[in-house]
Amino acid sequence: MTITNFNKYPSRVLILAAGTGSRFRASSGQQKHKALHPIWDNRGSLELLLTHLHSLGQPSDAITIALGYQSVAVERQIQLFVAQQRWTLPTLIPAAENYEHHTMMQTLQRALTFLPRRNTWVLFADTLYTRSALKDILNYRSKTPAIAAMPWACPEAKSKEVGVDIAQGLVTRFLPKAGTGTHQMAHAVYWPESLLSLISSAPADVKQWQLLQQRDDVNGLVLPRFAAQDIDTITDIEQLNANITPTVLRYFIANLNKDRRTANQKPDHIQQLADHSAYVKYCESELAAEQEAQVLKLINTHLPAHAPRLIEQNRKQLLLEAKRGIRLYDLLRQLSNSTDHLAIRDVLMARCNQRLDDLQQLLHKHKSSISQQPYPFNEQITDLLNAICEMTHIAKPPPHELNTLAKRWKQQCLKADSVPFRDATPKNIILVDKRLCPSLSLEQRQSVLSQLLKAPLSFWDHIPIVDLDFTSTLHLTTPADDRLSLNGHMVHGPHTTLAPADDLTLLVRYLRFGGRKFVYKLVNPAGFNTRFQFDEPCDYFSSLVKGLSKSFREEFPGVYESLQCIAEKAERWRGIAPNPSSKDYFIESQLGQPVSPCLPLYWQENPIELNHIQRLQNLVLRRPFRRSSADIKTKLDIQRKLNFALRYQQPIKFSVPFGGYKHPKIPDSPALNLAETFWLEYLREYVEPIARYHAPGVEIALSYMSGVLDFINGIPAAHQRPYITELKEHIQHFCCARIHFQLVDIADYLGGTDQARQTLELHYQAMKLAGKRPSDKAIASAARNVQFDLVVPEEGSNYPLDIEDAALRCEAMESFPERRRFNKFGEHIQLSHQRGDRSVHIGSCRTSTVQPWVGIGVYDQEKPRILSLRQWLNFNQLQQNRQ
Repeated sequence: MTITNFNKYPSRVLILAAGTGSRFRASSGQQKHKALHPIWDNRGSLELLLTHLHSLGQPSDAITIALGYQSVAVERQIQLFVAQQRWTLPTLIPAAENYEHHTMMQTLQRALTFLPRRNTWVLFADTLYTRSALKDILNYRSKTPAIAAMPWACPEAKSKEVGVDIAQGLVTRFLPKAGTGTHQMAHAVYWPESLLSLISSAPADVKQWQLLQQRDDVNGLVLPRFAAQDIDTITDIEQLNANITPTVLRYFIANLNKDRRTANQKPDHIQQLADHSAYVKYCESELAAEQEAQVLKLINTHLPAHAPRLIEQNRKQLLLEAKRGIRLYDLLRQLSNSTDHLAIRDVLMARCNQRLDDLQQLLHKHKSSISQQPYPFNEQITDLLNAICEMTHIAKPPPHELNTLAKRWKQQCLKADSVPFRDATPKNIILVDKRLCPSLSLEQRQSVLSQLLKAPLSFWDHIPIVDLDFTSTLHLTTPADDRLSLNGHMVHGPHTTLAPADDLTLLVRYLRFGGRKFVYKLVNPAGFNTRFQFDEPCDYFSSLVKGLSKSFREEFPGVYESLQCIAEKAERWRGIAPNPSSKDYFIESQLGQPVSPCLPLYWQENPIELNHIQRLQNLVLRRPFRRSSADIKTKLDIQRKLNFALRYQQPIKFSVPFGGYKHPKIPDSPALNLAETFWLEYLREYVEPIARYHAPGVEIALSYMSGVLDFINGIPAAHQRPYITELKEHIQHFCCARIHFQLVDIADYLGGTDQARQTLELHYQAMKLAGKRPSDKAIASAARNVQFDLVVPEEGSNYPLDIEDAALRCEAMESFPERRRFNKFGEHIQLSHQRGDRSVHIGSCRTSTVQPWVGIGVYDQEKPRILSLRQWLNFNQLQQNRQ
């Protein structure tokens, strides 16, 4: 999605992809550009960089890529990525002649000659950046230069990376000797617009840091370890690839994967399955089936409403009473996107916690006949931790620390208050309502659930709830374990809070939660996309590292260091969903063996999604507000922007570009008239149902550019100021809690009115020298708007020479990257009173499409209308004739 908050991401990203990579070619024996060499599922560092920039909302017209070596292949890869993402092509700087002899500084200097002056982050195509690092980089704003840095990640880095000393956020010293300093540079340098001249005049053989080493105002943006990994040789690629060894694969198959249990299984009782009265659950072994059958009988006897009725056990199969509905996990995922439904979430979680209390009391009372063994720390935690370390090239934690932890865990699990492990994750809890079961169509579920979310809280206080999957009760655990499983699952989104738990319980549950998902993602990506497509393993790792106490860190430094490394290295895979090109080690290992996905048991199906985006898109494009059809490009653009607002719970943002002045020939100009009132009323009426549906509300930005009217239309700036002042006050009357209007001067994004004027004049001259001719539409518009006779030029003003010249000047202004980025290529959905690309064509009021700043508002037979000047003259004549 090409969506951005312009204030949040104001800087250009310049990616250098011109280097020949001689060391990489020598080490690999390949001529392929190293930024295209696959790191994960056939994606190289350049594509991964673009993937993150795209997902973070950096607009493509604020990304520039300087080409050189293998430029045709690199450009083809970029075009393919753009087509797949339905994005727009970033700016590409063509390869220079004799590029192979150019230094990095010469490549940078040449790239900047193609670009307007602007704050710039210089990144490298052959560096693997994490998504979180790029987010910090894009968020950085300053008038002083900066370098990204990170703690020394590994001994290998100290042999080749430049070191720096950073104190209180400032770089105090650059250290050309590799391996020294408090931090290493992280291959990202920020140049404010005011300092780009340093690059232009720099000697060809200097590095960026050498230009900055004499300054005392260089900021150090400190990132986590492994946030940026430079690729010099094929060994670097190998270190970035997941290390899926036979040991890792065996562990995954034996302890993490559950898909093989249904291979070639044929359920009995076909008739019962066909009429949905029962379903078959396949257990890993007959022992596991007997264990769950015993617990289900106990619950059916003492808490019959808490679990499905056991009908029969047949070896590894359990025939259970069907309870159709929606997983608590699926519902919580949807509730977490809106603050409107927090009360529903609270009611359901309170009920589930009370049910967990009931189950734990029952299981505790009968635990001597249910469970004898502690939850297996060595198998489930030690081996998992070692497997993840092996996969990610991290040193394994000291065995003596793990042995100590295993002993303490066993002691805790054998205490008097221990309980059989229920595994109370929200994925194992069903809200029973047949209207919500996945066998219904998506549209039916959406419709029903939308209505139920409007139901009174009493509905959710009484909807039946059923717990599933009691195989894990074979093992004893701490009472806090299931509390954490239920309340600490990341499905709660921003509302996730760590349930009270000791260090060992937190380690066991969160490493298991995050570790299993992470191994799935790297070993069995097809399984990950089926089971965990809405889960982010990194969230569990980061929460675990933050949640462990100081005493744990001091007593088990080796384990904690491994966990910290895992949390930091796993960030490399954050935000990157496995694609069809992903190497699936599990499936490959099972070729020739019976492998099948799980049967579509309702607690294992892909989570259902409320189609909020479609609902909102229908509101955005509804008639009669929309005056002409929207093409597929516009619809996709709207979907991306709505998805951004929904995902991050931000207001839906609209932009309405307008002239920012009142036509001088309009009576009483530059004062407002009824046209502006009708216009604002209409816009508010248009967004009201959208604001009601989307809790964060709606923002409407009326965008214009100051200081350029005399250059374009021959209208002095003095004519614009009173109009803007009055309109700024007027729009406040149309704002409310969920609807906010604001005026936005695009000149502010260009450094102010003077800078905007200067940039416009340069842009206009460049278009003129290139022989650019304005469109017929622009000429017709200029003929209506340009003023040669009604205003007196201000001193130093530069009037257009004629209508065609005025049209070219207007097109120069409208093609400003900053203007286009704000109005349509950023996070705003553009509304326009004329047909246009990537914009919704709407009226200016119910009866008109005349632009209000060149119109006059009247009541025509009690209906509001906005008339053009010619229409108004005819209207007055008609009114006089009627009289």
